[in-house]
Amino acid sequence: GGAKIAQLIMWKGAGILPWCTYVGDDAWSVHELQTNRELLAEGRAQRHCVYSYVNLCARGSTSIFSLRRCASEGRQFTGHGIPEWDYRTAKPVVTMEVRDRHLVQARGRLNRSPDDLERRLIKRWANLHEIKFGDDWAG
Repeated sequence: GGAKIAQLIMWKGAGILPWCTYVGDDAWSVHELQTNRELLAEGRAQRHCVYSYVNLCARGSTSIFSLRRCASEGRQFTGHGIPEWDYRTAKPVVTMEVRDRHLVQARGRLNRSPDDLERRLIKRWANLHEIKFGDDWAG
């Protein structure tokens, strides 16, 4: 059956603020998913089972982060020429699980492994926030 999301479930999360960087004309961001509805939307976009982590996240046992890409055509420019975009509407690319400041897994659509660029961005984000990972972190 379909997942019931009539009731909004929210949690405090790991306290890591959204992060953004640019690669060429594309903006990339990482932010933590902190409601059951965000997990459901991520799972639907990525076609994987991240929604099953709701209870673990709500208990504070694990945290789920989304690496997203916002292509240049998806951004509006302000009067100052500064790109304005909303990470919540950017396209999910890789979903990551972080537990005890360790990157446990990172999966793209249909559970694929991150590509080289995605891995570089994830490592940059993880290093910035002192999140550790092993050699097999994407596996």
